[in-house]
Amino acid sequence: MDISLKISLFSLVFSLVALIWNIVRDILLDKVSVSRHMFVGAEITDDKGVKRLIPAGTKINILGTGKTISAEKVFFNIINTGRRDIEIDCIIIEYKNGSCWLLPISEKRYLKPYESVNANTDNNELRENIKKHTIKSAYVKDTKNKKWYFSESNIDKIQTTLN
Repeated sequence: MDISLKISLFSLVFSLVALIWNIVRDILLDKVSVSRHMFVGAEITDDKGVKRLIPAGTKINILGTGKTISAEKVFFNIINTGRRDIEIDCIIIEYKNGSCWLLPISEKRYLKPYESVNANTDNNELRENIKKHTIKSAYVKDTKNKKWYFSESNIDKIQTTLN
């Protein structure tokens, strides 16, 4: 086999590997993915005027006095962990009795990769239904009607915190 044939075969194999890698990357790995987290807590303003979301049960020190954060609000954190942009529509909580609760996302709905949005509510009905274990499912819905479910362990952790 002469040298030009060996170089041609090497180039062919290298090109095929590159082509297969691009197909796998673009079709299998290039997808939309959303990380979602739900917790209860409170929103406080620190000494620099920045609002912070603090989970319930956290002990903080304010002006020399210790304070434990109570479960004033339910917070939702949504992060676009995929490689494509996504537009978030709302957060939906479905109850076991068939009714549902909806929280529209009004600000920063359109998320580029690795951007996040926070939403919260102080709805007592929602907290009571979480406490009573009447939540069937909780999910984030995008504008293409894709549902991104919150994990059962995430909801169970909130139930434990509220009780």
